[in-house]
Amino acid sequence: MNEQAVSINNLNKIYDKKIILKNFSLKINWGQVATIFGPNGSGKSTLIRILGNITDYDQGDIYIQNRDFKVNNNNIRKTIGVVTHQTFLYDHLSVEENLKYYCQVFGISNYFANVLSAIEKFNLNKYRDTHVRKLSRGTQQRVALARATLHHPRILLLDEPDSGLDNDSLKILIDIIDQHKSSGGLALITTHNLEFGISVSDSLLILSDGQIAFSTNSNSTNKELFNYEYQKITKEKL
Repeated sequence: MNEQAVSINNLNKIYDKKIILKNFSLKINWGQVATIFGPNGSGKSTLIRILGNITDYDQGDIYIQNRDFKVNNNNIRKTIGVVTHQTFLYDHLSVEENLKYYCQVFGISNYFANVLSAIEKFNLNKYRDTHVRKLSRGTQQRVALARATLHHPRILLLDEPDSGLDNDSLKILIDIIDQHKSSGGLALITTHNLEFGISVSDSLLILSDGQIAFSTNSNSTNKELFNYEYQKITKEKL
């Protein structure tokens, strides 16, 4: 499936008189995984939050499945799963209670089977009845990933999803992304972990000064080459 899924044209976002995204443009097809790298404050998280309908934008056009994002954002939201630095979990509820609640939000009727499947998939069985506030940051991240994929979205927006994950949890995340891609879904990821980014992605991009400053295919680069470009553009190392 090579149909264009996401088209962003001349996107602009200004926050507190600071330009976060400037004439930002990006196109991604179904069945692709794109990973964006960039320094803190470069606009990576803002982009994810805009596409996840969490943050508004000032100018530009976004089309998801050829539908105008601003006109159809309520319907589009159902096709998107989002993980940001904010887990959107309820601290006073258990893992299972959180997932049941989000099944109701997503309109999932057979919530029991979906919750059990998510708990199994993300290896959360022993935390099933534990309140979220008692979980480590890495385990909370796994629950957030389970929440974001409950409704089987065609588009995954993952803002540093590997943050706080141990090796076993990272393998689960990589498997989820690979399965999502194999099913024809799209994933847009941000991370500082170059090895993880290369391993899951079709395309790698560098965001600097609110724009894509560099892009390449993952099969035509390696850690050393990409890090060289990253340092040349951002004056930092990954």
